[in-house]
Amino acid sequence: MPACVVGYVGINSGRDETKVDRRDLAKTRNAVGVAPGAQLLEVSDLANVDLDRKVAANRVGERFVGTDSSTGKGPRTAVRLASALPEDHMQLRFAYLKHHCEGLMCRFGRLAWRFMTHRRKPSLDDGGMKMLRSVSRVAAAAMSVGLALAVAGCGGSDEGSDTTDTTATPTLRVGLVADAGQLNDNGFNELAFTGLKRAESELGIKGRVVEAKSAADYIPNMSTLARQGYDLVVAVGFAQGDAVAAAAAKFPDTKFAIVDVDHAFLKGKPANVQGLLFKEEQVGYLVGYLGALAAKRDGGNAISAVGGFKEPPVDRFIAGYQAGAGAAVPGIKVTWSYSQDWDDQAKCKELALNQIAAGSKVVFQVAGGCGLGALSAAKDKAVWGIGVDGDQSFLGPHVLTSALKGVDSAVFLTIQSVLDDAFDGGTNAIFGLDQAGVGLGTTSPDANADDIAAVEEIETKIAEGEIADIPTTVG
Repeated sequence: MPACVVGYVGINSGRDETKVDRRDLAKTRNAVGVAPGAQLLEVSDLANVDLDRKVAANRVGERFVGTDSSTGKGPRTAVRLASALPEDHMQLRFAYLKHHCEGLMCRFGRLAWRFMTHRRKPSLDDGGMKMLRSVSRVAAAAMSVGLALAVAGCGGSDEGSDTTDTTATPTLRVGLVADAGQLNDNGFNELAFTGLKRAESELGIKGRVVEAKSAADYIPNMSTLARQGYDLVVAVGFAQGDAVAAAAAKFPDTKFAIVDVDHAFLKGKPANVQGLLFKEEQVGYLVGYLGALAAKRDGGNAISAVGGFKEPPVDRFIAGYQAGAGAAVPGIKVTWSYSQDWDDQAKCKELALNQIAAGSKVVFQVAGGCGLGALSAAKDKAVWGIGVDGDQSFLGPHVLTSALKGVDSAVFLTIQSVLDDAFDGGTNAIFGLDQAGVGLGTTSPDANADDIAAVEEIETKIAEGEIADIPTTVG
């Protein structure tokens, strides 16, 4: 065989990873690893963060035969596939050929077989052996053709050759569209970013974050990602609903997902968009129940909430909060206000101070970065605060608990579904307590143990459906 023949035949066996379902959610909601400001690069009117590419070492069978899944060298996958096919003439001897012709002057295409993956291997009875022999005959023929093409394409000296690899498995590319300055909000946006980074690390995808300076940037940013060939574009937040509907209609071959927007309410109901929704009312009920018990223990009869904008996700939190408080302490007073802002902590702090002055013993923040001001007011006035989205117990023991929202896991699992060819456009993916999509965060070391135990019982009842029909709207 000429030295310039490289013994490659590409095999794509499908992924050999353990399937991750909707129950496989991150146990820790602390948003971590936010890129420092120095990593934000200005590209015309876009700011983007390109994350370091990392490929999971256990991606068995995904790469081509001549490539080690972690180092890019050696025929590890070929050896594993060969051991799975017992026919003598399917030993895949070509996998052991060395890369003798660095600097090839010729180029030739690689052949690839696709083997259907099954949860159960076929039995090796007469029928099974016939099937394997049939596969072997096809495989042997394919190898012969491939080697013949390689020999025919080779010629002359191998000096000054070009060894460009044109057959690497395409890497899934995912773009995340967020608002400028929100990747370190200790909550919603930061969690989405964390989910993207987790997908890069564990799934080997390529991620990019594009930050919008204003709502006018949403459609241009999404369109830019689609034009650049990104496979999935994830929009973060209710405010991007109209933009994602417009971009999806313009780029029907691109997949889109949007956090906190019901697909049914998107203009035109595009089939290439999936809504990522959460049962915020369930976790709102839990923190309201615990907050009411804590307020009563402190001699109070009022609790409150500070929302950002009056949007369905915010109101679902507050509606559940009100219902849970009333169930724990009938007759307790629950009030709430909206800051009309996601960023300005001073606005939320002022609203919280007013609520505390009116007798509130617990303040639940549902306002993103702005809401950190409400938690600051709670600390200043020695009352309880309740965090949202991420676990905000790091702010101090005055944080009674947090209403967790698994945005990070929702983003990760949506990316996983694209890799698994299971993305379900035109629908919603809904995450509740029974999917571990929402839940309680860390409770304060100063919280009463009996109150915590009581709330844990309520959590079980909600997850099992014993407590249902929790309100999702407020007046």
